[in-house]
Amino acid sequence: MRQLEDEVFLYCEDHEEMEMAGLTAHFGTPEEVANNFLTELAPAVRWKYERIRQRVFYAAIAIVLAAALLVTAMEVYTNIKQQKILDIHYIESITRQVDTLPEATGPTFWVEHFSSEDNAGEHPEQ
Repeated sequence: MRQLEDEVFLYCEDHEEMEMAGLTAHFGTPEEVANNFLTELAPAVRWKYERIRQRVFYAAIAIVLAAALLVTAMEVYTNIKQQKILDIHYIESITRQVDTLPEATGPTFWVEHFSSEDNAGEHPEQ
């Protein structure tokens, strides 16, 4: 490949006004040059690069699977931990009711009041 690079530089020095079309006419298209280079490589060299490519591909798949497994394990651990907390501790829900006048919320046609232990001594409004 170094030889082709040297040839291109020497050709460009001799023909300073050369454009891409002239280079393509003299050396061929980039695809043709790449195909010629690959066919000239020894089969052992091509096999070596193919094995490296396969190893990189398998390593990338292994990393993605390991990351997915790690995320899944963290989610399962968090859910188990939350379930243990719910089993041990009593979580009380507190709601707050805002006292507003019925007139403030709009027209009301009827209002029902129920007595509770908090206002047992009071009479319900009618």
